[in-house]
Amino acid sequence: MPLKVLIVDDEYPARQELRCIFEEIGNIEVVGECRSGEEAYRTMLESDVDAVFLDIQMRTMDDGLVVAEKITKLSRKPKIVFTTGFSEFAVQAFELEAVDYVLKPYSRERLELTIERLTREEKAAVPMNQPSISDRGRSPDQVRVSVWHNDRLLVLLPSEIFFVRAELKRRTLLCTEKGDFMSTMPLKAVQERLANCGFFRTHKSFLVNMSKVREIVPWFNDTYILSLEGCSVQDIPVAKHFIQEFKRAMGI
Repeated sequence: MPLKVLIVDDEYPARQELRCIFEEIGNIEVVGECRSGEEAYRTMLESDVDAVFLDIQMRTMDDGLVVAEKITKLSRKPKIVFTTGFSEFAVQAFELEAVDYVLKPYSRERLELTIERLTREEKAAVPMNQPSISDRGRSPDQVRVSVWHNDRLLVLLPSEIFFVRAELKRRTLLCTEKGDFMSTMPLKAVQERLANCGFFRTHKSFLVNMSKVREIVPWFNDTYILSLEGCSVQDIPVAKHFIQEFKRAMGI
């Protein structure tokens, strides 16, 4: 399937240059061209977009960085590629989970590398970011989570996982009986995979195996800190937003 991209730039020649290069590269579908961040955001809400090529400095109030921050809050997030004539925004760009940062003037060779990276990430995300109906409907003894370790896939049982913590760039850390492992699955995808396995979201960044909870320590501002049996990390937070549901789950 072609990669579906959205071009966002307030300058018509820049949009046309990108479109022409994409046509030369091939297997890319330009789903739209937008002159402002507001127009781009509306398009992403209404259309299926895999990646957005986003100019940082536009002559509108909603520049690329503002739009990118909105994109990170979407449930179905397109990949972000910043396109700009200025290099000083690179740090901010990658803090907003950008896949790439392409400087103008464009070259086909440079954009081919970007498209290759996007295509590779899109293929890798299919089984992980979009759990199938069968994944969500499996019984706990059928569920597995696979992580890369020493150039091979290590298969983990839900019962071996203490907790999962969100990291930068939509990655997660899985703290397990076998050690700590990084995954490219975002926390929401892990939560869906483990939906029937006794895991609970205690914090925007933490997913906890409730069968491992051994101590619940009252903390400030009506929150809790959890200790997990066999886990070296003993300060798992329960945020106030999740307190009531947590109390019901624990019979408190």
